[in-house]
Amino acid sequence: MRPKELLHKYWHWLGLTLFAMLIALAALIAPNRISLLELEREAFTAENQIREKLLEDPQLVTHALMVPGGATQLTELFNDAGFGQRLLRYELYDSKGDLVFTRGLANLRLDRPAIAASINPNRNGATIGLYAGDETNGPSHFARLHIPINLGSDVHGSLEIYLDQSK
Repeated sequence: MRPKELLHKYWHWLGLTLFAMLIALAALIAPNRISLLELEREAFTAENQIREKLLEDPQLVTHALMVPGGATQLTELFNDAGFGQRLLRYELYDSKGDLVFTRGLANLRLDRPAIAASINPNRNGATIGLYAGDETNGPSHFARLHIPINLGSDVHGSLEIYLDQSK
């Protein structure tokens, strides 16, 4: 058979082979960028799931912001959302930006610049930041999720969540 006849007969296999080679080439050339995209997607998924859990029980958030010591129940919310094992630290801020409550690792180094940051296009003001951690003392990668809280006219604040993304 001539090459033209072979191409005409097996064009779909050639196309599939070229596509597989392009994927392999992209993985070889830019593995860090691909892994950053995966971490970013995972962080947005976590942010969406945690936000949904917060909105399912707005009284819990109101209690956390209004009652001293009420924020300890947020740990149960993170466990219910499936992020209890990966939770490094969370911080609750009131409408003035004052820290109301914090729980988790105190030695998490936050003085490093973020390796990537994004705004969730589906949510008002929700942002994520991806950080390279200190592998000797903590996770190799972690995400910082910033979730604004706006539950009616009198309940405003924000929640900062730090999730381990090492695994």
